[in-house]
Order: sequence, then C-alpha cells, then structure tokens
Amino acid sequence: MQHLTRVLGVALAVVGLSGSAQAANDPLIVWQGGATITSLNAVCRQNTGFAVGNLAHSIFRPRLVGDEPRSALSLLFTSSAQLIINSDASDGDQMHGQGSYTGPLIRGRATTVSGGVSGTYNFKIKPNVITDTTKVIAIAGTINDFFGVVGCTMKFLGAYQRRPN
Repeated sequence: MQHLTRVLGVALAVVGLSGSAQAANDPLIVWQGGATITSLNAVCRQNTGFAVGNLAHSIFRPRLVGDEPRSALSLLFTSSAQLIINSDASDGDQMHGQGSYTGPLIRGRATTVSGGVSGTYNFKIKPNVITDTTKVIAIAGTINDFFGVVGCTMKFLGAYQRRPN
C-alpha cells in the first residue's frame, strides 16, 4: 500500500504540474489521511464492488497559491484508485462546495479508462480557508459518477494531516 501511495502521489504531482511553471510551493504541500465510504446509491453498489465502510488512503492537495496546479484528491483503495482533479479551478480554488472533476482511474484488474473519467463533486471542507500552516483538514464529500460509473453517487468522510515536506 505504501508503494501504491507513493506512485499515486507522484502521479498527482506529474498530472498537476504538466503544462505549468514550477509552483510557488515546491514541493507542493499536501495533506494525507483516510477517507471512509459512508453511502453508496444502488448504481454504485451494483457496478463498482465498493461497500459502505470501505477505507481509502487519501491525499488532498488544495491550491494554496495561484500558480500551483488545480486542487486534487486521491483515493487509494486496496486494489484500485481514483484521482479527482478539479476541472472548475480558479486562482482561489480549494474544492469548497460544488464543482466538476476529471482524472485517471486504476481499476482492480490493472486496467484504466482511456482519457480518464469525469463527474461532479460537492465537498464541505473544514477549515474554510486552507493555508500552508493548516495542520488538519476534514472533508464531508459527495462524488457523482464515481469510478467512471454514470449515476453512481458515493459519499465519504475524510480526515487529513499536513504531510511534512
């Protein structure tokens, strides 16, 4: 799991930095922790193999300054992973509230979706403003079209601690 975490962390940095100059925070500041699935609608239960209570190792990287890559959230399950990259980003983006996402997906059979997946999210994030000195972040989130399944709505609770650089 640690290896998968490092691989997806590198993917987060590569995807986020592609096409942009070096960010002001180098290395990028991230918060790591866990996310627990709290709710899945029928479409998710029938088409994803996930269940309420599944735990993901997770990394949250909010945009702290305007020249950083768009905010992103990674969810690393035992045999699969999804990266949620905010596609509605503005200079002040930290993924508060509703928005659209895109991102790569790694399925449990070592396959992916060409071009990645997309959908919408709704995150309630505390604290409301995240800075480079924020120690702990909590997210109550909803992800629509989760895991590339149209109509799949997944809700989760996540807790994150700032990773030392």
